[in-house]
Amino acid sequence: MKNLFYILIIIFFSSCKKDEIPETIIDTNGVITKLPFLWKTSLTDGGYIAMGVAPSITYNDKILMGTFKEQKCDIALLDVNSGTKIWQTLFYPDQYYASISRAYQYENLLVSDSYSEGFQCRNLDNGHLKWKIITGGWFDGYKLTGIDNLFFVCGKSATNYDPFYLWAGWVGNAETGEMSEFLTPIFSETADTVNFNYYGSRIVGGIENIVPLKTESGEILLLINTHETLQSEYGEYYFSLYNFTKKEFVYCDKKLSASNHGMPQIVDNKIYFTLYKEVCCYDLNSGEKLWGRTYAGGFGSNFIVVNNQLITSEVIFDESFLINLNSENGNQNWSISTVQNLSPLRYLNGVIYFVPLSDAKLHAYEASTGKELWRIESPDYAHDSGAFFKPECTVVPGKNGEKGKVIVSSYLNGFCYEAAR
Repeated sequence: MKNLFYILIIIFFSSCKKDEIPETIIDTNGVITKLPFLWKTSLTDGGYIAMGVAPSITYNDKILMGTFKEQKCDIALLDVNSGTKIWQTLFYPDQYYASISRAYQYENLLVSDSYSEGFQCRNLDNGHLKWKIITGGWFDGYKLTGIDNLFFVCGKSATNYDPFYLWAGWVGNAETGEMSEFLTPIFSETADTVNFNYYGSRIVGGIENIVPLKTESGEILLLINTHETLQSEYGEYYFSLYNFTKKEFVYCDKKLSASNHGMPQIVDNKIYFTLYKEVCCYDLNSGEKLWGRTYAGGFGSNFIVVNNQLITSEVIFDESFLINLNSENGNQNWSISTVQNLSPLRYLNGVIYFVPLSDAKLHAYEASTGKELWRIESPDYAHDSGAFFKPECTVVPGKNGEKGKVIVSSYLNGFCYEAAR
């Protein structure tokens, strides 16, 4: 009898340690609210993860995720099929709170930057540091971009209007870490006339974003966004096309109606912008405007152009809408009300995925119709109110006709779901 008692105790505690994999639950509107995960991997040895990886960084069927170990923010490379950790390393040893918000990946090299730590390059095969440059925080922009082994970023120019400063275009070599200033804006007025109503800024203006592309002949072109604070209280906004190979402008200073909300995109020789209260499209070769559509609010952190569709999030105070436009003419295909969302949108096989900060659930919508497919809560949230999903997700395409994967973090664990399509 005593032996039976111990056997029952062992069975009880063994069952408590097992992960409870939720069953599929569908609400009355046909939206999936719970879904079995393919794998679950612990990302912390205690405490929540302070570090985040905002760009979706995948490499050879592996994904980069933020982790937490010994009171420090780490980064780990996980196998997308099993969740197994390939390596784990301390990215920023001197920072408790740190994140990779901007990065450029070239083959097995990852270049990233931190405001106080500067630039560094890691080998994705093993996580080892290849090079590091301390810059003192004088670099900015929505995104670190690149083409081949070159990366581009906006940074403080060596040409200053003391005590003011401006942002110039910088280029770096991903293999060596060598960086240099290659383009400095020239403004129409002097710094003495700068308007201090512009958020009290001492920034004269300058380059805000750089989007590279390569022509069929191998030349590198750069779409460059500039901002000049000297002209008015809120500044003036422009874009130019620069031939980096020939070191000359194709065209210069095409005026925009407002500032960028996220990075512009180049698709099929067209430039797409989400500006403050406007979505618009320009011809890449001439810089002429093809169409524009105005809205009442601003837009989220990114947008998607795919299959003649432009999909973005509009935010009006506490309201938010997911919008689908015809990318050829700007006509609106559909607009639906959603939870407030400023987090990145991801696209895979006709489905849009995102995790808004407002409800911290994994949402999925059919791109062609706007039909809601998923609204999934973090499995960890039921026993820990702080373990909701982080406002970011990564999609991984499937192989050989299989469905892809959607990977998210609850600050405690990484979860992988089979994609909707």
